[in-house]
Amino acid sequence: QTQPKNMRSSHPAPRVTVVPKACRLNITNAKIAEIYDELRSLRLDKYPHAIAVLLRVLLETSVDHYLTKANIPLIVATGGGDKDKNLRKKVEETIDHMVANGATKKDFAGVLKGISDKNHPLSVDLLHSYVHNRFFSPAERDLTAAWDNAQPLFERIWP
Repeated sequence: QTQPKNMRSSHPAPRVTVVPKACRLNITNAKIAEIYDELRSLRLDKYPHAIAVLLRVLLETSVDHYLTKANIPLIVATGGGDKDKNLRKKVEETIDHMVANGATKKDFAGVLKGISDKNHPLSVDLLHSYVHNRFFSPAERDLTAAWDNAQPLFERIWP
């Protein structure tokens, strides 16, 4: 017996891009919006390296945008002069500011675990390796897991 044409399967179609079709971010910065649009269109099976690098860029530029808007500096003064904050610190400060302003910390559990766990798909070290290590390649599943963990943060930055 066949299903009627109007009935849907209980299994969603496999994801072909890192950003799920249902995810719509309201990005107000032109460059960041272009990066997001590229991530929405690049196929995971054909462009995993481009997606990995763009995902890292989207994360950093998004938190830089948020912190700048919140008047939180992107640099730290050191004995040797001013130094850019590292990505992990900027993500943590972004989440801390969001929580201080009413966000629920547990919504960011995946991001917080991911940025500090070297074995997590959203690990800052892993994101850096995609860019800087010529022997390290991203897996499709790691890229989608990284996006899924970061999506609540992106949705809060770009409502």
